[in-house]
Formats: sequence, structure tokens, C-alpha cells
Amino acid sequence: EPLSPPSPPPHPFQIREFLESDSFWHAVEARFSELDVDDSGSVSAEELYPLIVQLTDSAPWAVTESHCRSFSRLFDFDANGDISFRDFSKLLKTCILITSIDGTTEEERAAGHQVMAEAASVVEEVLDAVEQDVKCIDRFEAQCPEEVKSFLNSNSFKDTMKQRFSDLDSSGSGLVAPEDLYPVIIELTQSEPWAVTDTHCRRFAKVFDDSEDGFIQEEEFELLARFCVVVSALESLE
Repeated sequence: EPLSPPSPPPHPFQIREFLESDSFWHAVEARFSELDVDDSGSVSAEELYPLIVQLTDSAPWAVTESHCRSFSRLFDFDANGDISFRDFSKLLKTCILITSIDGTTEEERAAGHQVMAEAASVVEEVLDAVEQDVKCIDRFEAQCPEEVKSFLNSNSFKDTMKQRFSDLDSSGSGLVAPEDLYPVIIELTQSEPWAVTDTHCRRFAKVFDDSEDGFIQEEEFELLARFCVVVSALESLE
């Protein structure tokens, strides 16, 4: 059965309440266990097949392996090829929000739109800060603990950065497209997947796209990765 509130909540606060309730998490656990047929602790792209058929209301033969991989990639935030339990919970939250927007009454649709608009506003605020703070990266880095400074100058950071760049470079072209930065923005803004749009991705990419070619090159990605580490380190000190 589709995972949704027992009855469509007419108010955005009720939607939030359900998404934070034990009922939601029990439903996530049950569906995750059902899809994880090999008990690996994660859901592969192929294992998402029945969920995609259900969500799209498609004939089973209409959903291909390519569809499964594309859908999985949207929620594979650590870019390891599988959907973890945490990823899966975000996936189902997104489905519920979409269901709310497609509700049968104007009130339900308005409630869903309000929740998404508020979440998108938070992302916008973070991007506003990124555009300003990246100009002060050297000053912020100087405020970091010594172990963070050492890490940023280590081979470990370079290796980690290169691996993450490779994971995000889905085309293998040596360039990361704005939409490929989607999981990075989710991590940085600590937002739900449905709150981040293609416009947000393009805006975020533009901050680090010094060459102005519309993509992020590996050299540009190093600044992006450095910025994320510094922000995370300073936030942990607060």
C-alpha cells in the first residue's frame, strides 16, 4: 500500500507531525525491510522496482532498469549505488509531500505547497549565506581547530575530495553538472530532498564556477569541498 498519512492532513503542521511520528518511522522500517529482499541493509536500484511501479501507477513492463537507476540516484546521497535506511526515509517523505500537493481538495493542495515553500525558503537562506561566506573562506578557515586545518592540507583531504568528485561526475567527463550537486546541497543545507530544486543547484554551482562554463571542474570542486568542511567544523563549535 502507498505510504501516506491515515487521512490526508489538511494543515502543514499536521503533515510535519506525521512525518516526525512513530507511525511514519514504523512504516518506513516495514517498507524498507520489504524491499531489502537480500537483507543487505540497503536497497539497490533494482529492488526499488515495485516501489517505482506503484508510485508511477505504471504497467510493470513500462519500468526499466534504467528508470530504477535514475530514480535511485536522486536519493543516493552518499553516492555508493544503494539506498540506505536514511536515504529511504527521505525518499518516502518526498512521496508523501507530493501526495499532499496532489490532494483531492484545494485545502490539502495548499497545505502541501506551504510546507514545500517554507522548506525551499530555508534552502534559499543558506544559499544566500554561501554566496557571502565563500568570499571569506580564508578567514573562516583560520578560525577552525588545528586538526581541521591539518586535514585540509593533507593528502587524505585531497583523496577524499577526488573520490567525491568522481562519484558526482556521473558522465565521467571530468565535469560535475549543477544537478549532480544535488546531494551536496542536501548535506550542506540539511534539507529534505523535496526542498532542493534545479534552480538551487544552478545557483549553488555558479558560486564555485570560476570558469563560467556551467560546470564544476575538479579544481573548482576543491574549493567547494574545502568550504563544506570549514562550514561543518565551525557549526560544530557553536
